[in-house]
This record gives sequence, structure tokens and C-alpha cells, in this order.
Amino acid sequence: MTTAFPRHLHGGVQYLEFLGRFAPACGARSYFEIGVNIGKSLRRIDLPSIGVDPKFMFREDIMSAKPELHLFQTTSDDFFQTRSLKAFFPEGVDLAFLDGMHLFEFLLRDFINTEKAMGSDGVIFMHDCLPLNAEMTERERRPGQRRDVELKSYWTGDVWKLVPILQRYRPDLEVTLIDCAPTGLVMLRKLDPASQILSASYDEIMEQWMEVEMTDASLEDFYKGLPMSAASEVLSQVGA
Repeated sequence: MTTAFPRHLHGGVQYLEFLGRFAPACGARSYFEIGVNIGKSLRRIDLPSIGVDPKFMFREDIMSAKPELHLFQTTSDDFFQTRSLKAFFPEGVDLAFLDGMHLFEFLLRDFINTEKAMGSDGVIFMHDCLPLNAEMTERERRPGQRRDVELKSYWTGDVWKLVPILQRYRPDLEVTLIDCAPTGLVMLRKLDPASQILSASYDEIMEQWMEVEMTDASLEDFYKGLPMSAASEVLSQVGA
């Protein structure tokens, strides 16, 4: 379908199915999730798990076959100030999914705090960082003012900024962009729980990126030169 508005659609494995298949394939033993909401992603992971959300709205059997589940109805900032993931998973978290507030400063803090508790071969996934159009990246959700009305219910906020931020400040990370429908996944490996680079640069990053907005033109620029991995291929590789 052609539209009057630039779009970058992702047609790979739907992200919930991808996560449900990735977890057993990678041999993870523990799972941490920020942004549980109604439990669509959490219910697919049958591992000892921790879920954080300021307001749970469960519509799913989130327990499923999990041997252990801890839920914290609070913000992620408050969780990290008062709790330690290592108290639950002493060897570190194997798999984490960050899908909290869709503002880049929140996701940046969530990544910083989660990385500190990851295991040696841990994997972090970030959601909504690969927007379909520029409008859904606004910091305030305003569906009634969208031009692209077919996608007006989508809101990724400006968490797309984590891609260039991590490329600039953490080139040591292995960053894989995955074409999961609808708004992609970013997979982060080769994590360094001891790294202080992002924490030390937080104020600088805020100053540089807070006022940056994505436009139709910069959406195209954003995707130029960004290698996109097919979700099916990532799953086959982790299975191997």
C-alpha cells in the first residue's frame, strides 16, 4: 500500500512470538521485564521471572508454567532504588525485555540499571525503537492529530534515540536490529555490567538529545545504513 506519508514497515515474526521462541532457544534460566501491562509478553516466558509495572492490568495467564514469579507494582526507577535483581538471580539475569515508558530518558535509565544485573551471556531486548513513521515518535501521545490515520493508534515515543546513543557511547555492545512486527526489537549482547560510561554521560546525553525530533526526512536517514536482521534468521541462529 502506498501512502502520502513515509513509512518503514517491519514484516518479520511478531515480537511476542519471537520472544516466546527465543527464550527456550537461547537456554536462558531467568527473565526480567519492565512494562508488563496486561501480561502479553510475560505469559510467554516459562522461566523464573520478575515483572515491573506501575499499574498491572492483567488479561492473561501470566503464571503459565513458570516455577517462580515476582511482581512489583511500581515504576522501574523506584524498583531499582529499592530492590536488587541479584538478590533474586545471584548469577545475573539471562534475558531481559525493556518495554516501559516510551520516552528515551526512561529507557536509557532502564538499560543502565538492567545491564548492571545481567549475567555473563545475558541478552537485553528493547521494544519500540524502530518506528514505522515519524508521527508515532512524538513525546506526547496525540492520536487525534495524526496525518497517517491508519497508524494513529501506534505510539513508540522517542525511544528510537537509544539506537544512535548506544552506537555513539557504547560501541562495545553488540547491537542487532530485528524486523519483528510491528515496531521492531533491538537485541543487545556483549553487555558489561561494570560499565559506567552511560551513567557518567547521562546529563550530556540529555542535553544533546532531548530536543531532537524525528521528521519524515530524518526517518529515512535513520534507517539508511542500519543493517536489519530477519527475525527468522536470528531465531535459527540462536537455536543452532
